[in-house]
Amino acid sequence: MKKFVIAILIGIAGWFGATYLLGGQVEQHYLDHIARFEQWGPLHLTSESYQRGFLSSQARTLLEIRVPVPADEEGEVETKSLRLILEHQLCHGPLPVGAGSFSLMPKLARIETRLVGATLVGQDGEGSDLLAKLPWLAEIYDLTSISLAGRGRDQLVIPAIEETIEEEQLTINWGGLQSDTKFAEDMSQLAGNVVLSSLQLTAEDGRMEWGGAQVDFDLHEAFPLVYLGRYQADSGLLEIDFKETGKGRQKVRVEGVTLDSLASQNGATVEYLQTLTVAKVNVNDAGYGPAELEVAARGLDGEVLSRYQQDVLEVYGQDTFDPEVVGLQMMQVYLRLLTGLAEGAPEIEFSKLQLVTPEGDFSGNLRLKLNGEAGQELNNVPALLQKLEGQAQITADESLVRTVMTGLIAQQIKTAHQQRDLAPPTAEELAARAGLQVEQRLEALIGQQYIERSEGKLRCQAIFDRGELKVNGQRLM
Repeated sequence: MKKFVIAILIGIAGWFGATYLLGGQVEQHYLDHIARFEQWGPLHLTSESYQRGFLSSQARTLLEIRVPVPADEEGEVETKSLRLILEHQLCHGPLPVGAGSFSLMPKLARIETRLVGATLVGQDGEGSDLLAKLPWLAEIYDLTSISLAGRGRDQLVIPAIEETIEEEQLTINWGGLQSDTKFAEDMSQLAGNVVLSSLQLTAEDGRMEWGGAQVDFDLHEAFPLVYLGRYQADSGLLEIDFKETGKGRQKVRVEGVTLDSLASQNGATVEYLQTLTVAKVNVNDAGYGPAELEVAARGLDGEVLSRYQQDVLEVYGQDTFDPEVVGLQMMQVYLRLLTGLAEGAPEIEFSKLQLVTPEGDFSGNLRLKLNGEAGQELNNVPALLQKLEGQAQITADESLVRTVMTGLIAQQIKTAHQQRDLAPPTAEELAARAGLQVEQRLEALIGQQYIERSEGKLRCQAIFDRGELKVNGQRLM
């Protein structure tokens, strides 16, 4: 019995000692996190306070986000600071007590974070209290568990919102958001999901209902700031019903939207493959779909992509936001990105493009590849074209092509009448003139063998190689 009591006392003493020691590690983990993400583009983190206790500690963090907003003068933009005060309860391991639960699984810490302050401050130093205007913000909370090895799990919850904006006569009903993410100690691996609940917007002249969405992801950092892996997004049913002047009630229904993305590393380059599918789209009584788009990008230099990410963070991390200055800086960033990629062998391919419409079906594919080299100059277009190769194929029902061409030509005719101050043509005249031009243009293209006609379908194949373009075997340039 005496040995048993001694063992218990030793265990308790060990737990007290471990808790005290881990309390110091928890504080250091918090400070390291602040230091690492102190400046992240337009985001700035600052530790306001840290009060260390035995079983748990309390901390406050100031998160400042610089946001551009319209200024009082029309067309002008000013930079405001969104200041969010986050309050943390950090429960020390190895057996954290508090933060809503207790677990026998050893951990470094369990951290609960809540928003206790939100202010939008202008350049004049005056601010508005967003928590007073939007009290539901205070219900947002985040729960993070850190293992003894430094790995962690983060769970964010934004509760349901029901709000009415009287000035806009708009009612918002949103079921909220939940995210669950597991991460490595150095944030080089991220895996989890984000669930957005259903959303309803109701206004005087219409309403929108969306079934929400879910995103699942499993990513790793292959190059600095460049995360590769897979993510998949599924969107719920979207329905829009509104009144349009001169057209009455309009209804739009979109269902079965999914996006699947896979990014992988091939030596020093990165490859992306994305597939977008839409099961069906209804616009009033017209039904479209299914539709599918598959896009691949290959041969993208990983270091160039990494430098691009860092450049963007630097541009948007400036103290002030001047749209003209930022625009010029981003043009330089894009130019460096394109120049860097052009020195390799970048390739983009639309391997599948399919669409079903009431007027007919459409399908096609496109591939472009640049066989670049070091020192490749983007402004030397002739030299660039010599290193470009590509292929494209398009097949469409003739009925669909005629419908699209008729609409475009009819709009051109109406625009020409408006520019010349002529009386607008009647619907019958417009249809006749547009139909005649469509017939003439199609027959000319078919006669020149730029388009092939077979069994109610029109087909076209184009090949570009070393500056030469051929369409259905006919040289254009």
